[in-house]
Amino acid sequence: MTPHEDRDSISAHKVADLTVQRDDLVRHILSTDASPNYVPAAQAGTAGLTSAEMQIALSDARASRAEHIKLLGRYNDIKDVAQGLMGLIAEQRGCRVKDVMEELGVADEA
Repeated sequence: MTPHEDRDSISAHKVADLTVQRDDLVRHILSTDASPNYVPAAQAGTAGLTSAEMQIALSDARASRAEHIKLLGRYNDIKDVAQGLMGLIAEQRGCRVKDVMEELGVADEA
């Protein structure tokens, strides 16, 4: 076997392994009740996935990711406002922000 053929063989095995992993992940996404296309795990089967099933699962995953990113952005905005207000309170009182946070029962996550 030439080095070129050996490299092609390794690449083919990697592609096959990645395809199996992808199919397992898509099957897992389809089997969760968070998906509008919920299929119980017992019914998910091990047969190859159709292109349509894969597209549905990937679309659901992308929508879920986009929603999480949106919620994280909203959380960060709210947290920024709260930290700003605590900073103003601390400045007015002439104390540290940490003291205000402790008084309000807010854990320092930094």
